[in-house]
Amino acid sequence: MKITQKQVESLIPYINNSRTHSDEQVAQIAGSIKEFGWTNPILVDGANGIIAGHGRLLAARKLGYKEVPTIELADLTETQKKAYIIADNRLALNAGWDNEMLTIELNDLLADGFALDILGFDPKELDALLEPEIVQGLTDEDAVPDVPDEPTTKLGDIYQLGNHRLMCGDSTSIDAVDKLMDGQKADMVFTDPPYGMSLDTDYSKIKGSKKSIGFKGNKLGNTYTAVIGDDKPFDPSFLMEYFKDAKEQFWWGADYYIDKLPYFGMKGTLQVWNKRSSDAQQEGIGNCFELCFSMVKHKKYVFDFEWFGVLSKDDPKEARNRVHPTMKPTKLIERFFDKWGDGIKVV
Repeated sequence: MKITQKQVESLIPYINNSRTHSDEQVAQIAGSIKEFGWTNPILVDGANGIIAGHGRLLAARKLGYKEVPTIELADLTETQKKAYIIADNRLALNAGWDNEMLTIELNDLLADGFALDILGFDPKELDALLEPEIVQGLTDEDAVPDVPDEPTTKLGDIYQLGNHRLMCGDSTSIDAVDKLMDGQKADMVFTDPPYGMSLDTDYSKIKGSKKSIGFKGNKLGNTYTAVIGDDKPFDPSFLMEYFKDAKEQFWWGADYYIDKLPYFGMKGTLQVWNKRSSDAQQEGIGNCFELCFSMVKHKKYVFDFEWFGVLSKDDPKEARNRVHPTMKPTKLIERFFDKWGDGIKVV
C-alpha cells in the first residue's frame, strides 16, 4: 500500500461516524504522535473521505500539522466502507490485558523515567496497576500440604510429556539414569548438580521495598528447601564417563569440583556467566559470576546476563516461581542452546 501525504483541510470526516473523541483523548493522541511520530496513517476512500483515523485528524489539527500521511482504500464498496468504519473501532475493544505483565512493563517504563500519562490510562488506572491490590489467599503462601500416605508419584515413575521424559528418581544413580534414557543416548548433558556448596537457603531476613531491585512481585523473605546432597563433596567423573558419547556436556558450579574434572587443562573449557554489570551491583548479595565446564573445547565466552537470584528484576515472573534461590534463568539456558544446540535431539 502506498502512503501519500495529504492536506489536512482536504480530508472529509465521515458524517455518520459513531465513534466519539473527547478533548482529553485527542490530547492523548496528540501526545502519542509527538512522542512516537506518525506511525498509523489515516485511511481514506477515493474521494478523501475518512474511513479510519478521525481521532488522529483532530490531533493533527491540534498540533498544527498541515499535512498527514494517508492510505487510500478506493476499492471498498459503500457497504464495506460503512462496515469497516465500525469494525476498525470495535475490534480493538475486544482485546484484553494481561494485568500482571502490564504491571511489569509499566514499572520498567517508570524506572526508565518515561512519562506514563501519554499511554492512555487515567491516573486511577495507573495507580491500581503500579500498586496492585494484594489478595490474601486461604493459606500461607509457603504452606505445604501433608505428604499423603499413598503418594501419586513414586520413586522410579516416569512421565512422558510430549517429547520429554520426567522421572522421579536419583540423578546420581546409574540404574535410574538407564531407566530414564530407555536405551537412547544423550546428545547433550546440561546440568546444575548439587556440588557441595552447602548453600544457606534461608532467605527469611531479606527485605524488599517498592523501590528495591526485588520489587515487582518477586518472592522475598522465603526459606527454600535445601538441595539434597549439597552438603557433600561432588564428583561428576562417573556421570561424565557415562555420557562420554554425548556431543556436548555442560556442568555448572565447576569451581567447586574443578580438581575432579577429567582432562581439565587438556580438554574442555570454562564458560563464564557474568551476573553483574556495575561495581555497585557487585556489592549486592550473592556471587558476581558463575563457571560452567564444557567437556568439548569450545571458544571461551563470557555470557553477560544480569541476574540477582531471588532479587532478579530481569524476569520477575520467573524469579517469583522459583523453588530454589540458585535456579538458572531460562534465558541464560537458551543462549547456550542457541550457540551449541545444532543437531541436538536428546538432552
